[in-house]
Amino acid sequence: MRLDRFGCKSAELSLQQGVCCIHQAKVCFNEPVVLDESVVLDEATQVYENNNIKLDGNKPTCRPFRY
Repeated sequence: MRLDRFGCKSAELSLQQGVCCIHQAKVCFNEPVVLDESVVLDEATQVYENNNIKLDGNKPTCRPFRY
């Protein structure tokens, strides 16, 4: 799943708001030892269930499906 889509589904943001958060460097991804490398600025980055993603310091969780 793309990072922008994950932001929409988990943080209840619109797609445009999710992309803005990514471009404003509010999203950290897998937090390596060097913190400067953890900021993601590309909304097309692929994320998986085992990745550690934080939005403004909080870990979002996927909301349940709605039909």
